[in-house]
Amino acid sequence: MERTKYFIVFLFVLLSFENVKASYKSDIYNAYISNNMTKWKKTIDLMNLKTDKSKSFIMELVNYQYGYIAWCIGNKSDKLAEKYLDMAEDNIEFLEKEEYKLSLVNSYKSAFYGFRIGLNILKAPFIGPKSVECAKISIKLDKNNPFGYIQYANSQYYMPETFGGSKTVALEYYNKAKTLMELDNEQIKED
Repeated sequence: MERTKYFIVFLFVLLSFENVKASYKSDIYNAYISNNMTKWKKTIDLMNLKTDKSKSFIMELVNYQYGYIAWCIGNKSDKLAEKYLDMAEDNIEFLEKEEYKLSLVNSYKSAFYGFRIGLNILKAPFIGPKSVECAKISIKLDKNNPFGYIQYANSQYYMPETFGGSKTVALEYYNKAKTLMELDNEQIKED
């Protein structure tokens, strides 16, 4: 009887932790739709404090950091953007060394180069080509990764025409990403 009681308690605790883990996506989504960036920041800070992070957990965290960094840059919170960009780049570096989902890793690397340019336009000639190359690698590694297409589209959209940018090409890649995203209803749920 005592053994059964401990087993039930163990199961309850285990399921409780699983529910907490599953709630991060909902927490971020709810923060996004309610424009509650304080909640978004608290969620990624909480996730970052975990000590036993799996590779998939770190990739999920990188995704949330990506969104938060973009918001920070858009709202002229450059110091905060730099802080979270440094953390996100450390996470991506770890995932790259582990050879974990390299198409996604390259997508985020492309985005993070773009963020660095957003924080300091003078870096564009030096790291802009790296951003484009990472987006191309992402697509080459996985033709079904919409995020690679988004990053390549971003590079084309924001790059001046005199340096090879094209809003027309960007639109084609954005549409390709949209089509790929819509193929997976589970992925776009609360995203």
